[in-house]
Amino acid sequence: MPKLRGVLLDLDGTLANTEDYNYAYATNKPVEELLEYKLYQFLRPVLKVISWEEFIELYIRANKEIKAELHGTAASHNRYLYIQKTLELCGINFVPDIIQRAVDFYFDEMLKKTVLYPGVLEGLKQMKFNQLSTCMITDFTADIQIRKIRKLGIMKYIDYMVTSEEAGADKPHVEQAVLALKKLHLRQEEVVMIGNNPKTDIELAHRFGLRSVLFDPRGLYQNQKGKETFYAQDFSEVMKWLGVPKVEYSRKKLLVLDFVGTLTTEKSMIEEVIGTFVRKDPAFVSAEYQLFRQGTITESEFWFRVGVSEVKKAHKAIDAAITIRRSVISLLEKLKKKYKLVLLTDFPQQWGRQIFENRGLDRLFDRMIFGGDTDFVKPDARLYNHLLTLYPDISPENIALVDDTQQALASGRDLLMHTILVENAASRHTAFVPDTIIKDILDLGQALEKNERVNR
Repeated sequence: MPKLRGVLLDLDGTLANTEDYNYAYATNKPVEELLEYKLYQFLRPVLKVISWEEFIELYIRANKEIKAELHGTAASHNRYLYIQKTLELCGINFVPDIIQRAVDFYFDEMLKKTVLYPGVLEGLKQMKFNQLSTCMITDFTADIQIRKIRKLGIMKYIDYMVTSEEAGADKPHVEQAVLALKKLHLRQEEVVMIGNNPKTDIELAHRFGLRSVLFDPRGLYQNQKGKETFYAQDFSEVMKWLGVPKVEYSRKKLLVLDFVGTLTTEKSMIEEVIGTFVRKDPAFVSAEYQLFRQGTITESEFWFRVGVSEVKKAHKAIDAAITIRRSVISLLEKLKKKYKLVLLTDFPQQWGRQIFENRGLDRLFDRMIFGGDTDFVKPDARLYNHLLTLYPDISPENIALVDDTQQALASGRDLLMHTILVENAASRHTAFVPDTIIKDILDLGQALEKNERVNR
């Protein structure tokens, strides 16, 4: 099997039981537990003398008519249209407020019952731990699917979502798959489709040339062989077939901290540190500094280009220009009791190690990774992958990444790390939204405690 880099996932009936209490799919469920029966009870004041048997017959008829009229589109799944058509068939015309309340009631009832199938949460985690990109492709409107994903608590394990509303067509039309691969930046041979419906999910994969898994948690197709590449009723079997190894982790926690702009009062390396003794254009100095950090030029070449001849004096000037508040040291000493502390910074190791040793900061960190210690610089995802290889027993979900740069945080969250932005005037705002924002590094302890309470 070619190297797997991405997974396309159906939602309803594949990851979660959202179809299990639907009249069309429910098996061996008491009528009183069906979503349509609860909907009928909600609408009783409007329906008056119409019985449950009459209601469900008209509801099924309305469902079929809407699907026929809007075949292959996201609107064909719209519960508002189903209920509106049902009431019209009952002779009740245009009661939009009642219909909207009924729709909200229907999905509220669904979400009360919605849970992931056994093994799915662990499987999604293992996909992300093994750096597989994930895209949910689903026949429904985005707003409803987002509500389901939130309820299930799986949002951070899904990189992208494509709905038939966005793609303009339901499965098995291939538009959703085309859009998904475009978002993932992957090729067909690098992706697998996982779904529970042979006529939609598996047929789409077949048409588009994707490998596929028919995941059938209710055992509806166990005696049938279709177009799927692999069949399973247990999600752990799916993971084995995908070749995704299970990763076991300890309960240890890691706190990864940036340096300049995070632990220091100085926000800008160029203007507030190097700029205190180098009198050249800041933009020019910044460009040369980036070349030095990336290993494109040596330190001596950097100093020569910016007009500094005495390197030892330059090192002392940098040391003198950096201020770390005593309260930060106290904070780190406190956090060290609960977390392994790692310094992860692009600050050059030629300058940084001596500064940390001189100030006794090196004793606070389990490990210090400076610019030049690896072949990568922020926000290169390979730097954060390297970090994970150094701590293979610590779950990425137990790693908190603290930085004043959103781009760096984005690379960490792609690997499931909790991201905390230390916001300052020098922060460059991007479209990335961190998990937590603090104005002062001294608020870090409180932010970490709040995150732990939320995730308990």
